[in-house]
Amino acid sequence: MTSGSFLRRGPDRAAAPPSDAPRRRRSRGQSLAEFAIIVPVFLLFILAAADFGRVYLGWINLQTMARTAANYAANNASGFQTSNPAVLNRYQELVENDTAKINCTVPGTIPQPVFPSGYDLGDLVEVRIPCQFNLITPILKNFLGSQLTPVASTTMPVKIGAAANVPGGGGGGVIPAPVADFVASPRSGYTPLEVEFTDASLSSPTSWVWAFGDGTTSFSQDPTKTYTTAGTYTVRLTVQNGGGFDGEVKVDHITVVDPPTTGPIPEFSATPRSGTDPLAVSFTDLSTGSPTSWSWDFGDGSAPSTLENPNHTYAATGSYDVTLTVSDGTTSNAQTKVGYINVNTLPCRVPVLIGIRKNSAQGIWSAAGFSTNVQFMAGNGNWVIQEQDLAGGSNPVDGCVAVITVGP
Repeated sequence: MTSGSFLRRGPDRAAAPPSDAPRRRRSRGQSLAEFAIIVPVFLLFILAAADFGRVYLGWINLQTMARTAANYAANNASGFQTSNPAVLNRYQELVENDTAKINCTVPGTIPQPVFPSGYDLGDLVEVRIPCQFNLITPILKNFLGSQLTPVASTTMPVKIGAAANVPGGGGGGVIPAPVADFVASPRSGYTPLEVEFTDASLSSPTSWVWAFGDGTTSFSQDPTKTYTTAGTYTVRLTVQNGGGFDGEVKVDHITVVDPPTTGPIPEFSATPRSGTDPLAVSFTDLSTGSPTSWSWDFGDGSAPSTLENPNHTYAATGSYDVTLTVSDGTTSNAQTKVGYINVNTLPCRVPVLIGIRKNSAQGIWSAAGFSTNVQFMAGNGNWVIQEQDLAGGSNPVDGCVAVITVGP
């Protein structure tokens, strides 16, 4: 063998194993296929969970909304009792606004709150509100339908009113429950109409709740209310003392009308508007629109007055309507204020004389409408009153001829 034909052979190499690339490719393809199947199912369950969570969160918010609506009803029970439009409309708006925020719809009309036992303090008000939620996930639609309508229900005690059946204590026997009554003056007139309400309840109530018929209330004994919208209003007074409570409702008691749009507008005031007979009253013309003539009807059958600012004396007890007619020479307009002057029809209420000097007591007593003299216990000088035998704020059985005794 020649050197040119000599080939050096290297060490033997092991045979290469078969390639696994095709198997890896098949595995990847299978994984992709499985992923393509699983992902939609996984996303479907995620959407279902999200859809269910959305409805569940909406139901929680619906419960909160029901409590808000019940709280409104508990604070405006008298408005629902008298079907006051302002209260009813506000309740509807409250529910509609809240349902819009949580993306649900009340089917049909919004249910009104229910007062199964009454409208006074402590009585329960129940609110039930159904609301429809639209479902977007097919799997939930198959089981539950396209809509889900949960119902939120809650009860709450009425927060404004008087508590019943509160017994008297202290060993002094049972306190008689009050008898509610009131006087409104005037009971009609142009907007804005200022009305003075006077408590005329018997048996010395200690708390008062007024509902004026326009959605507003007061806890004062003798409140003044201004009506700014024309309409007819029902007024309710609930009074309470240690013996219980009572209510008085006067339907369509206040009438308010808009003033005329042409010609002078009659308006007036009077001082005083209540007292014992004979009652001298000074009337003041407050008309606008430059009237040139006036005619006053004082409501007691006397001759009319043509003065601009007349004085008139009422000789008999009663409640009197006053009418003023004004003219500018072309157009005449009249305004009547019903029950504007009250002569000895308002109750004589005992003033609080404790803390007042002796010498001032008679003047305060007479100013409250009493025709009798104050009886003074023994004591030297102008002493400060420390006790009185008739409770301040009470309406004595003897009325305006009752006698009070005070002492140092």
